[in-house]
Amino acid sequence: MSDPNCTACRETYNDIKKIVDNNKDEMQIGYSYFSDNISLLGLVQEAASRQDRFWECHQLIMENPISSDTTYYYNLLSQTGIDLDILKKDMNSPDLEKDIKENFKKISQRSIYGTPTFIMNNKIITKEVSLTGLDYLIKEAIKNQ
Repeated sequence: MSDPNCTACRETYNDIKKIVDNNKDEMQIGYSYFSDNISLLGLVQEAASRQDRFWECHQLIMENPISSDTTYYYNLLSQTGIDLDILKKDMNSPDLEKDIKENFKKISQRSIYGTPTFIMNNKIITKEVSLTGLDYLIKEAIKNQ
């Protein structure tokens, strides 16, 4: 779980990306947006996922400064080839907000209340684990498959 507005998530993004890139052929990666409320960045990411452009958009969002300007994100994400008309429509869809809220509820039911949080082999790993520790846990899980 991660929140693109979360300082800790942004600070660890490059290290997490490196760990994932080093192990991506050996594991499946999923992402869930989680926050106290639905933000512009959450809407942008979730709408991008409806066009199978989540990872490219997530990377751009995490590697660039946060803004409250929607046009800033439209310009930024246009680099991915995403259909901006569909993105705008999806961002304003009540179904998207409903889906996000339902996901927040499911995450909270697992007693997850903060980000970043990782789940590996159905075990919750909170942000208290070091990045070195996370890398070790991933390598051990891969080795023991």
